[in-house]
Amino acid sequence: MFHLFRIKKAGPLYLTLVTAAVLFACTQSQKNLPSQNVVAQVEDERITLGQLRIAYSLDPAFPSYKKGRKGLHEYVTELLDKILAAKRAQQEGLDRRNPFARELNYKRREAAIRQFYVSKVKNAIRVSESELRNAFAKMSRRLQVKHLFFSSEQEARRVYKELEAGADFDSLAMRIFPEYDPKTGRPANLGLVNWGELEEPLEQAAWALSPGRVSQPVQSRFGFHLLKVEAAYYNFIPNETVFASMGSQIKKKLLRRKERQAAGAYLKKLLEPLDIRVKSGTFLIVAEKLGLDSEARNRHTFTERYLTDDYLDILANLNDKLLQRSFMESYDQNWTVGDFVQRLEILPPEKRPRISSINRFKEDVGRMIRDDFLFEMAVQHNYHQTAYADSVVLAYLRERAYNYYLEKAYKTFVLPSDVEEYYKQTGNTRSSAAKPSSVLPGMISPDHYKLYYAARELHADLLQHNPQLQIILNDSLITAEAKRIEWEHPIRMFVPARF
Repeated sequence: MFHLFRIKKAGPLYLTLVTAAVLFACTQSQKNLPSQNVVAQVEDERITLGQLRIAYSLDPAFPSYKKGRKGLHEYVTELLDKILAAKRAQQEGLDRRNPFARELNYKRREAAIRQFYVSKVKNAIRVSESELRNAFAKMSRRLQVKHLFFSSEQEARRVYKELEAGADFDSLAMRIFPEYDPKTGRPANLGLVNWGELEEPLEQAAWALSPGRVSQPVQSRFGFHLLKVEAAYYNFIPNETVFASMGSQIKKKLLRRKERQAAGAYLKKLLEPLDIRVKSGTFLIVAEKLGLDSEARNRHTFTERYLTDDYLDILANLNDKLLQRSFMESYDQNWTVGDFVQRLEILPPEKRPRISSINRFKEDVGRMIRDDFLFEMAVQHNYHQTAYADSVVLAYLRERAYNYYLEKAYKTFVLPSDVEEYYKQTGNTRSSAAKPSSVLPGMISPDHYKLYYAARELHADLLQHNPQLQIILNDSLITAEAKRIEWEHPIRMFVPARF
């Protein structure tokens, strides 16, 4: 979430970004702060102690090269640098040009849909005591589960009758799965399964079975299954003490599950009357133009290949007859291929449909249509103009602008000759190269060094670019907070971002 990036030059290595060691020259005294709870302020924009704690608690790269008061001081400085970077981006008009503008608009769209979802779905969900206890009883057991898989319900019912007549489950598995491994029993053997690890229809069927029994055909999003529970084991002995300790965890699980169910039901209620249809013939023509052949129709791959601007150029340059061809219809709307291209253009490339296979493309187009409809509903309720949406967009602008300017500083940064020589020699165990004082503990590669000192250069540049801004740091509050942080035993949430 904060300052963790993949640098192309560093390959797969995630590098920690730390900001300036140089403190703000214009730092004023603590008494000028409007509240003793404010850690730092740039004009009317403040970083409170609560915001700081959330920031470093969620930051996987904190602490970095420095700990204690100096480390926290640098971290606060970086948070301020992000505010300054956003102001500079607005002054230079970056927020009104692509890709910035496209990304910011998408963030506002996401925030609006989120608020609409919370108001219509999430706020209405409740979990009862009986639901908690029922889930607790299921979580106490894990099951050894096998399954037989079928593409049609008719075939599944035919095999179920064979089992009822006394057929052997494993023998049928060898017949049904060509890749069946007699040693492991896979793919027929799902192994030991805890409650919450299977799709809900499969889970309900499995936990309703006693060991040795086989379910009737159960439909999942993949097809139809016959489940067999081989054995059941206790994860823990269920009692009131354990229930009390696990209550909040179980409630969160149930809330997430009920949210998915409620969201699905609400979307179905909204979308079904519209009778939205993607025109298959046009869809296949578009897929072919994007390089998806008919042989890939039934393949489902997870390769992340998105509709980049280059692909959009291919579609935009189709002849007028194809661009006017109907791509999607509903009772009151008609999307042409040209309309489809225009809607894609407003999305960041990584938010567009994936084109690794026709199946994946079709699924993502469906989600895109759904989200367009939800955004229209959110706009009708003005959720795109709320304080929440504004805060989401501003937070993203700060991160995006800071990363943009930091990447430029990183690319132009030149390693000092003694530092370059030191890193060249570090792989030689016989090397006697002296470690330059500017190489801090933990800087194990030139990329770490460049990124740290590029951030320092960026800090100085941001201050120079905004010399009129009043910047305040509460040094005493930072010092007090640094004393309470467990620097040697941090617990962080890993949320990587990239340039």
